Amino acid sequence: MTSVLEIEQALVKLPRIDRTHLVKSLLRSLDKPEYVSDEEKELLERRSNEVRTGLVTSLSLDELQSRVGKV
Repeated sequence: MTSVLEIEQALVKLPRIDRTHLVKSLLRSLDKPEYVSDEEKELLERRSNEVRTGLVTSLSLDELQSRVGKV
């Protein structure tokens, strides 16, 4: 039987587009959490739209770690 760690190690080697697809699929497979308020849902949708439309840009993990290290 393949362990979760072995699966993870294989998945991180996939191209970014494939990993993105898998993340979206896995997130959709989870039950919607009941603890997310309407305000939080609105914020999440707004922020998602900002990224999708290019109003804001995301950071790579390296860039984030670099910036956090400077704080």
